[in-house]
Order: sequence, then C-alpha cells, then structure tokens
Amino acid sequence: QLVNLQGAGIKGLIIMKISDTDYRVWEAACPNQYPSETCSLMEIVGIKSKCPCDDLEYNLTDGVGNGPYTLKPYRVEVSGKILHIYN
Repeated sequence: QLVNLQGAGIKGLIIMKISDTDYRVWEAACPNQYPSETCSLMEIVGIKSKCPCDDLEYNLTDGVGNGPYTLKPYRVEVSGKILHIYN
C-alpha cells in the first residue's frame, strides 16, 4: 500500500504486510533516481515496486532489485493495529 501523507518519506511510503506481526516499510522514491516531480515515485506491481523512468523493479519483501541500490527501509514496530514507523 502506498501512503502519501505529508512528512511520510520523500515521495511517501510503501507498506508491505508479510503477516499480522511483520510489516516492511520502504521509501516510495526510486532509489536510483534523483527525486523529481515527474519521475521518482515508485509504482506498486503485485509484490514488487517499479520505477517508471528506468523500469527497475524491487521486491517488496526484501527491498532488493535489479539496480545498484536497494529500497530504503524504515524501521517498523507493530502494536496491535497500529504501526510505528521510524527512519
């Protein structure tokens, strides 16, 4: 799920639910692109994210993709139905 709230990352956050107690949170900006208005917001495609300008894809379970940099992870703590996300 893409969360695009003010103050949530550079371009927003991508939240991947692995299980009820395991979530992965990634920066929604393409890790191999300089942030811009038109190019750096990732697209979610199943369990992967994709940069629209260079077509690089990243696995949302581990952040690894086919570019030189991985997705930027955020720390996450699960407290009931509340996620606490930290950088």
